[in-house]
Amino acid sequence: MRERFLKRSYILFKRLHDTITFTAIDPTQVSSTLSYGTYPTPFGRCLIVHHDNMLWSLSFFEEEQEETHLNNIKKEFPKRTWAHDPHGVTMLGEQIFSNLHDSIPMHGILCGSPFQIAVWKQLFQIPSGTTMSYRKVAKDLAMPQATRAVAHAIGRNNIAYIVPCHRVIGSDGTLRGYRWGITCKKLILLHENAQILRSSKMI
Repeated sequence: MRERFLKRSYILFKRLHDTITFTAIDPTQVSSTLSYGTYPTPFGRCLIVHHDNMLWSLSFFEEEQEETHLNNIKKEFPKRTWAHDPHGVTMLGEQIFSNLHDSIPMHGILCGSPFQIAVWKQLFQIPSGTTMSYRKVAKDLAMPQATRAVAHAIGRNNIAYIVPCHRVIGSDGTLRGYRWGITCKKLILLHENAQILRSSKMI
């Protein structure tokens, strides 16, 4: 039972405007080669990993830690070959970060335990420009006693920004932890709030 709970699952998510669908996939049916590259964003430099324009990982890092960060990400996807793809990553990065709101069409792979994936799916219910506490996420998952486990799962999200783990904060309103740094989390939230404000002024 425990092994089945911890076994990695692969879920393809497709986001088109306000519609998000999730489909289980067999990872053996996906090419063993993953492409990667870095891209400058308003929140710091990011590492993008993709296969055929489907996101497998998006993470932020300090410039001086690029090599170490890449090696750590490679450990998360063992038994795969890697190809440097600066051109493809630049095109994908421009698609993701050209408009800082939730209407960007995007396909990605969520890779984690069934529990982690259930938590990550729930994060899509938090609208841009708003935040929610870890406790409230656990409650909405009908797991009010599992706040700590939910927080840990949120911290293991493999697709930053697109899967909005940055919108989850402490019950006291503090930002708390973020896998890629509190400064990065704060910048993303500020950008989303600014985008909402600009949109409301245009109405």
